[in-house]
Amino acid sequence: MKQKLEYIDINSSMHKANPTVKILYLILFVVISYLPFNLDYIVLANCILVFYLIISSRIPLKYYIRNVLQTKLIIIAMFIILASFRFTFLQSLLIVLPFILAVCLYCLIIYTTFPFDLAMGIYDMVKYLNIFGINKSNLFIKIYNLVYFRKDYEIEEEKIIEAREIKGENIRHQNIIGRFITHINLVPEVLKRVKKFQQKRKAVMRKNAFNVDNYMAHLQITDIIYLLMFGLLIFMYIIKVI
Repeated sequence: MKQKLEYIDINSSMHKANPTVKILYLILFVVISYLPFNLDYIVLANCILVFYLIISSRIPLKYYIRNVLQTKLIIIAMFIILASFRFTFLQSLLIVLPFILAVCLYCLIIYTTFPFDLAMGIYDMVKYLNIFGINKSNLFIKIYNLVYFRKDYEIEEEKIIEAREIKGENIRHQNIIGRFITHINLVPEVLKRVKKFQQKRKAVMRKNAFNVDNYMAHLQITDIIYLLMFGLLIFMYIIKVI
């Protein structure tokens, strides 16, 4: 059975990590990897650190590989574009490898974080940008629905496809082009159902007087250590390049 991109319950240090910090890992990794005039050893050290985080998650590597393979056309296109600009294979690899690991790090966040905790992590990052004064709990509910959007979409689309196949339509056994066109045609109906479902979720949370102030994620020692390591790489870049 194909493993979906969703939370996997395993006891690991990354599962215990602060959700906001895990999102920071992704941001810092991408920033450090693509700084202008960067040094090869800083990029490699950055990649090694993220690879260690991936291993620490205890999620089988085959799950990460499956998600990376879904971006294979982008990876091939990157190599072709870089080659057209006369980049060597090693230079191209130092650009493409961070992209691959960024995909893996994104998957790590999904695999090791409950959707609620992930929404809370995002909320903790954006609440300081709430310049329009949106109610805190309402802001969190919007983020929570956004985190669940992909899963809600998959569920509602599956229901529609199953209902149509019961009526005699052949959808799952169409060719690639046929399935693609079918999925495109289903978008308006699926979005309508997802919106309705998420409105119900929002109403339930409001009815139960959900208060975002009742929740707080704590920092782990490993969170601080890894953040310091990313910070060290940025410091090295500043000293050596600037």
